[in-house]
Amino acid sequence: MKKLTILFIGLCLAACSKEDPMTINQPNGQLKYDGTHQFTVKKGGNSVSGITWKSSDTKVGTVDNNGNFKARKIGKTDVTASTSDGSVSASIEIFPYTTFFAEPVVDFGLSKASVKSKEKRKLEEEAAEGLLYTGENSKIENVAYTFSNNKLEYAAVLFQSTSAVVKEATTYMKERYPVSGVDGSEIYFFSDNNKYLAVMVVDEDLGLVALYMENTTGARKELTPKQAESFKKALAAFKARR
Repeated sequence: MKKLTILFIGLCLAACSKEDPMTINQPNGQLKYDGTHQFTVKKGGNSVSGITWKSSDTKVGTVDNNGNFKARKIGKTDVTASTSDGSVSASIEIFPYTTFFAEPVVDFGLSKASVKSKEKRKLEEEAAEGLLYTGENSKIENVAYTFSNNKLEYAAVLFQSTSAVVKEATTYMKERYPVSGVDGSEIYFFSDNNKYLAVMVVDEDLGLVALYMENTTGARKELTPKQAESFKKALAAFKARR
């Protein structure tokens, strides 16, 4: 009788055990900003249907109703697959192709002293209206800041003008600022918070320049005439110091 009781308990435990958990095909993944990944979910070796997909940070990457994830910019996000039986998640990190340079301070409106405290490059020149720093590698000539009434108005990165640097700089910006456009010879990139933009242009005297400025329009379209004029004035100021 004792043996039969033990056998009965064992059979009951086996029959009453929890169902097989859901699994996702890549619980921890890495992609580039232009990469994609097809997620699938299984339970006990069988495919699962009726899934609701969600990305915790759609600025980093999005996932459609079929589990196809599309990277957008460098960063981290969690992809969650939910069904009536529960949910399972995957962690995705978007890595850059290039780290190229440290972006300038873009807290527009800061004082010169505040910018100097944040900027880690070597200060090359200081004037009443601006700061000029030495680039941190051979591809970056200078990083410059201009001020109006002691408030940061523009930040600029001046690159070496070679085709390889142009390509790398463009990639660098695309994987950090997915929203972009072209206006004549200018390529512009907007921050996701829509507070500032960076304009890339090849100037006949300065070469390749990325000019960062506050986005005063509140829209992601093109530079206003006022911004374009300020842009030209800022470039002229940079030229005068070189």
